[in-house]
Amino acid sequence: MELLPDHQSDLAEAPKRGRPPSSLSSNFYRLNEKCNKTMWWTICKYCYVAHVNDKARVPFPVSIHGRKASWEKHLSDCSYYVQATGKLLNKESDTSEYEVSRSNKLQCASPPDFTSAEQRMFWRLLLEFQAEAMLPAFFVELMSFKRLLTFLNARCGATGAVPSRQVLGGRVLNEYADLHSTEQRNHVMEIQNRSGARVNFLSDVWENIAKQHVLGCQVALFGRMMTHGLVPTGSRHDGLAIAQQMEDVMEELIASQWNVGSAVTDNAGQCRRARGILALRYPNIVFLFCFAHDVNNLVKAVLKTVFKQVSEAAAGAASFLNTSTSKWLTRAIEAMENRYGDSFAVFTLCETRWNSMQACFASLLRARGALEDLVFKYRNDSDLPSKLRILADSEFWNKLESAEKVVRPLCTASFRLQRDENTVADVVRSYMDVYIGFAATEWSHVLVECVETRWNACEQPLFMLGYFLHPRYVSEARKLPSTVLTQLDDICQFAQYYYRRFIGDDDSTLRGDVFDWIEGSYTTSRVIDFSSGLVVKFWQYERKSKPSSKLPLLALTILAIAVNTATCERLFSELALIHTPKRNQMATEKTLKHQVMRQYVREKNRSEKSAPTSSKKLLRIIDPRERPRLATPQPSAQSTPVQVAASITGTPVPQACTNTPGHLHHEAATASPALQRTLFPAEREGGSSLVRSSSTPRCTATPGRTPSGGSIVCDVPSQNVPPVRSPNDGTNAHLSTPVTNSGPSLTTEMTAVSLSGSLLEEYLDHFDWEEFGDDGDEETIGVWGSILNTSRITSHEGDDDADERSFGTYNGGDLDGDEDESANQGNPGCSRVGTSRFTTKRGTYEDLIPAADRRPYPETNDPAFPQEKKLTGIRARKTSLASLVAK
Repeated sequence: MELLPDHQSDLAEAPKRGRPPSSLSSNFYRLNEKCNKTMWWTICKYCYVAHVNDKARVPFPVSIHGRKASWEKHLSDCSYYVQATGKLLNKESDTSEYEVSRSNKLQCASPPDFTSAEQRMFWRLLLEFQAEAMLPAFFVELMSFKRLLTFLNARCGATGAVPSRQVLGGRVLNEYADLHSTEQRNHVMEIQNRSGARVNFLSDVWENIAKQHVLGCQVALFGRMMTHGLVPTGSRHDGLAIAQQMEDVMEELIASQWNVGSAVTDNAGQCRRARGILALRYPNIVFLFCFAHDVNNLVKAVLKTVFKQVSEAAAGAASFLNTSTSKWLTRAIEAMENRYGDSFAVFTLCETRWNSMQACFASLLRARGALEDLVFKYRNDSDLPSKLRILADSEFWNKLESAEKVVRPLCTASFRLQRDENTVADVVRSYMDVYIGFAATEWSHVLVECVETRWNACEQPLFMLGYFLHPRYVSEARKLPSTVLTQLDDICQFAQYYYRRFIGDDDSTLRGDVFDWIEGSYTTSRVIDFSSGLVVKFWQYERKSKPSSKLPLLALTILAIAVNTATCERLFSELALIHTPKRNQMATEKTLKHQVMRQYVREKNRSEKSAPTSSKKLLRIIDPRERPRLATPQPSAQSTPVQVAASITGTPVPQACTNTPGHLHHEAATASPALQRTLFPAEREGGSSLVRSSSTPRCTATPGRTPSGGSIVCDVPSQNVPPVRSPNDGTNAHLSTPVTNSGPSLTTEMTAVSLSGSLLEEYLDHFDWEEFGDDGDEETIGVWGSILNTSRITSHEGDDDADERSFGTYNGGDLDGDEDESANQGNPGCSRVGTSRFTTKRGTYEDLIPAADRRPYPETNDPAFPQEKKLTGIRARKTSLASLVAK
């Protein structure tokens, strides 16, 4: 550092000793005055030059402490420095520009450390990033990760700025996981206290990667969830042990100020017994099985009956293609690309998720032509497996199409019943819609029994009461036929009984409120007045506007009952993504804390999305329509079977249907009996066999019992039926869809007429499959109820068995299958037919509420331990689905 020129002669410069000066010292003059014992006052050279040049306007420079920090601060604000050098001071990177001489020791200032608040926020963001990306804790110790952070912010390179894996996965995880768990609990507790409803206890057993079995326990209310914990199950897994463990958790919840109203499990044998045991010990709590699982098992039952062979063949073909990835799957992809210009996945069947069968069927149907091309091309190869040869059979495709149509509404119902906001009313609506769809098929005599059996296992008075109290379904409930479950007096008695069972003994004025509600004079509120949270907001409003009425509290109590444990399944799926084989030493409690953080991050991300994303929603219901081919194939030596048959018999190939684009061919002659059911109306088209049943002499009533109870079916000449469908034929006649003048609509009411094989296909070409949303086709079940409205077997016209099944009731709720032989005396809504199982005792609202049987649990599994095996009294009142949908 140089002396000020005016002081050069006053003090000779002594040789420097010790550390070399900072490179910034070349920008300053030293005064002959010390600011302390070791440092001198300095002035800026650039400010001094400006003062010398214009002393009148530029004052003498301000004295600056002779240390690096003071120099950096001055130069960063000095305008004369910028004018002289042409750039701002960069504290570290531009140091070399100010160096006068090289030195072995360069003076480098360390960046400031994080403040306490900044460090807490930084560590929290690291934890959220780890939870969302599902990374192991040691990622914070990777050198590449530290280099990345240091590049983004030099302060991250300081010692202790980045936490160790022990700190991040220990103290930091515990702090924030406990914080967010408390937030979840407070949110659900607030809903309980504000609404007066009772929470649901959901439980299921999960086996983690370490082969440990834990009982997942969750608390749910009106779609809001809280994970209570993961409890080790021990070595006993019988119903008695499960009941004891569930009771311990329920007592913990009750002690924690939770008002438990129901407990939901799956329907395995030991879980069914556990519910029966607990039902005697807690008579004021409802014990249900998961209806999403029940519908999933209904799909299994359907596929194991009339569609057993075709489902096995389809599952076998899909499994073989996905197994032979190096040969046949490669050939199948090549055939798809040649025909459609793209390739599609072929889904396999998941044995525990039978609703995946729709995806399996539809994935084959949408690539039907390409798969037929594949088999036709290699038909002479000896290594073509028998599982793929079935793909050349036209009868197989017709049966597969029929099976997909039957399974599709079941899968839609299964997906809908997996929602957290579902109520007992949604179960009633789903069963009725599925029954309507089954009754309209040619296999109704087999399929309706499957759904009736499952409806019989429900506590029907409770479910029907919820159906009548649901604001969205009450208008439909008022129109139900008169049965032992739907008459005005029945609903009033159900309300009084369950009020005494769940809430309190004083049920005065409740009957009058229920009467006003059913009559439509109870309130002026409408469903459209509430945009979200319909059930809870609607009845909360009524509770506040009518404080003396008991009906709102009863409605909130009934409609708060959960009907599925799908949330537990989703919890276990997420835990499996966290507790991986590489992290098999992770404790169960730590796994749950990571899941809590992931749930918090999901909700945070959802709240921060200002605009909806443009990404395509995942469709669970697969579109079964065959994809359009690239172009019409040129004539070749490979003649199609349809063309061969036409040349031999002289029968012309069916003409193309001109209703829709894409060169869809009308092959009415190849339509299976399932495709000639009476479903949709249509006008006569040129070159088409579509006719109205009321105006054509070729359509005659089918003798005997028909699926639609006396439907009319077109008589298709047998000589027009080709022997085999061509693999190169560009038609999509294996699907059938209606075409309406008003555009695509799944809810249009239609009259029953005959249809050919391409009508439903033409309709699907106009239908927007991308509007289904995350839960699949929301309107599929509604379509079955509206389009097939005229085909119910509950109609007494043309069905000799309808009288016995329309207004009968099931047995008294024996969950073990025992029949109740008691007649329903004097019940106008129930007709007894001998010893038919459609009979029950009536019961009244005055039935006694049983006292809690809290006898001690035995130390071992006692088969004779008391449990509720059948419903009694008013709870045992039942009716068939046929009677509920009858007009």
